Parts: sequence; structure tokens; C-alpha cells
Amino acid sequence: MRTLLLFLFAAALTLRAADSAEPKIEGTWKWTFNMPDGTRAEPKARLKREGGTLTGTSIPRPGMSVPITDLKVDGDKISWTVVRDANGRKVTTRYSGRIKNDTLKGTIESDWSGQPQSYDWSAKRAPDTPEGTWKWQTAFGQFRSESTVKLELDGKNKDKLKGKAKLRSTEVDIKEGKFKDGEVSFDVVRERDGVETVTSYRGKLDGDTIVGETEFDFGGETRTREWIATRADD
Repeated sequence: MRTLLLFLFAAALTLRAADSAEPKIEGTWKWTFNMPDGTRAEPKARLKREGGTLTGTSIPRPGMSVPITDLKVDGDKISWTVVRDANGRKVTTRYSGRIKNDTLKGTIESDWSGQPQSYDWSAKRAPDTPEGTWKWQTAFGQFRSESTVKLELDGKNKDKLKGKAKLRSTEVDIKEGKFKDGEVSFDVVRERDGVETVTSYRGKLDGDTIVGETEFDFGGETRTREWIATRADD
């Protein structure tokens, strides 16, 4: 009987420790939000650890980033504050919620409209692998087109990527696909009039974005361009 009681006590302590363990916090969190004026926004928050310290950046909209302040974690509870300038006025927004797996639910409190208001909040963590469909814009002079690539990890070699890229109306298998230490790379080989052209893509995975550059041959000259691909819904 004594042995059984000790076993049950140890099991209860283990469950309590598991319940109080801090969940995974790092990653890119994204959500949609309808502003009071009817505007639909898709903000993000990127959280990461640097030297044991948790830091974060808020991305209210593409091309804009604001440091997160007052970041606090207590078990599965997390909160932070974002202070930014909006047309010459300081706007303070506080986020708070609970993390469960890849979902963060809670409330947003903001004085964006001039008066403090509270809204329900539900954010999802973006996958930390490049698997999925990615899209980006390609410009040639005034002509613009959307390109896509669907990537998947090779089951036998976790550093290897395979997939298909679609540029304009041409769809081809990617070559030399790799994913290592957060870096994504692959080549796209196309043939026209018996001549092969190779475009190399290299970038850093950051949640639902890959940021890097492309390298290609243009008239015998190697050129590079900025490459920003975003994860698309399959």
C-alpha cells in the first residue's frame, strides 16, 4: 500500500510539473484583425531568444517593425506592449493571452481609436519549416508576374528540398534544393531555344516569409535581385 501511495504521489508531481512547464514561445505569430474603421489588418509578432533573453518585434503591416516592450511570461501566459506613432499620436497596445501548442488566445487592449478598448485575440504560430507553397512578384521592366514554388522536405534526407516552381506559364522541378540552419536554397533550370538558364534562390526562413536574393545570368552577366517570398494558403 505504501509503495502504491508513493507511486501516485510521484505521478501527481510529474503531472503538475508538466502542466506548469513553459510552452514553446519562439516563432512568428500572426493573426487577422478588423480595425474600428473597418480596415482589415494582418499583424505579426516575432519572438525569439537571444542569450537566454526573450525578445520580440511587432510587424503591424509589411515593411514596418516596432520593438516589443514589457514582455512577460508566466507558465503558459504571455503579455507584451507595443508603442508606436500613428500620424503624430502615440498609440499603446497591450497583448495578453495563453499559449497552447501553436495557438495564442487572449485580448488586445489599445487606445488606437482615442479611447482604451478591448478586443478578443487569437494568433497562430507559423510553421518553422519551408514546406508549403510560396509566392513572390517578379518584375521585368513594367511587366509583373507572380511566381510560386511548392516545397517539401525529403523524407530520407531532412536537409534536402524537392518541389515544383511555376514562373509565368512554365512549371519545372527545382534542383539542388536544401534547407539547413534556417537557410532555404534551390535552383530553377529552364530551357529556351536549346539554351538552359539557371536562376538560383537563396533566403532565410522567418516564419511565413523567406528573405534573400536571386542570382541569374542576363546577357552573359551575373545579376542579383532581392527575393521576398511569402507563404500562401495551399
